[in-house]
Amino acid sequence: MIIDCHNHVLGAGYPGYEKFIKEMTLGYFRSRGQLPTERMPVEADWKGLEYLWEPIDPQVLIADHDKAGIDKSVVLGVAPSDYTAYMVRGTLDVKGFTDVPGPPSIEKTNDYIAGVVRKYPEKLIGMAAVNPKFRGSKAAVEELDGGQRQELLRAVHRLAQVVLHSRDHPGNGVLGPQIAVRDAPRAVHVQQVGARRERQEGRHRRDPNQLR
Repeated sequence: MIIDCHNHVLGAGYPGYEKFIKEMTLGYFRSRGQLPTERMPVEADWKGLEYLWEPIDPQVLIADHDKAGIDKSVVLGVAPSDYTAYMVRGTLDVKGFTDVPGPPSIEKTNDYIAGVVRKYPEKLIGMAAVNPKFRGSKAAVEELDGGQRQELLRAVHRLAQVVLHSRDHPGNGVLGPQIAVRDAPRAVHVQQVGARRERQEGRHRRDPNQLR
């Protein structure tokens, strides 16, 4: 059996998503000659690439993996946050792909992932996304035991925000033992926010506490 262990689904509805995707893919599309290198791309330069920030239909994801001979896919939400330059971030179901009721909200990130796993249990494996910096450590721990989500979300994707010279948010020390007692595998997603900002400002310096 072949399992693709890192996939995102839904999730294109938050305001900062387009900005995030453009930053993450800028170098790739420049290397392919699809975006200008002598200047920063403007809106017109991105024409034809809008699919990058469109909502991801779980059926399309499954069909693409079937074509590639992949049996199952791990799907994880985007850990919610509302304090970065990307504004409100988190998985949203703006197209109604799941059965989660009510208006779209990043507070329902794990409900949405559980919803797509419930809909396609033979093809998708859910991974919870928790961020102790968003609503605090207690709320992050509570996310691990949200009703039916506990069985549907078999692993935990933990956001450890790297800010300036702080390796992890203190809340990760609380989350670690809580994840361990649930016997759940975990992945830590680090972001070099502080280091990247220093490089952009021309004042980056090596520090043993920064991940490189």
